[in-house]
Amino acid sequence: MMPEPIPSTTLFTQRREIVPDDTDAAGIVYTPRIANFTVETVERWFAERMQADAATTGLQIVFASLSCTFLSPMRAGEILEISIALRRVGRSSLGFELVGHAEADDRLCWMAETVCVCVDPATLCSRPIPAALHGVLHAEAALADRMPFGDRSVTA
Repeated sequence: MMPEPIPSTTLFTQRREIVPDDTDAAGIVYTPRIANFTVETVERWFAERMQADAATTGLQIVFASLSCTFLSPMRAGEILEISIALRRVGRSSLGFELVGHAEADDRLCWMAETVCVCVDPATLCSRPIPAALHGVLHAEAALADRMPFGDRSVTA
């Protein structure tokens, strides 16, 4: 049985410190770590906002796509503030946008888009998102206009 999600009035944001293991010898974050930050944030959003746990609900998501735009290098010791917005609710998929800001100077470091698909845990085949989540998902999607992207233009 799925717990009743509580609608939120603010975007989900998490803070994350860049640790030395996230960086190369020069102390700059390895590019692939951004994918890890994205996946971690979506999974935490899902657990906290949807009150959904695959072990108890039978609901499982898999990542179908991920794209990132890197805007500023990050170093060990910096605190990232990662915000996530649900941009699209499909029959069996959810589309998200995420941004990572360096907390100290509010520098926009990266932007990401990802799509997750709801699957049956036994078969890993796509399945519809449970009807019990539709109301809270659409309420979450309505918060997307609050995403702190700042200037989304990227110049060379």
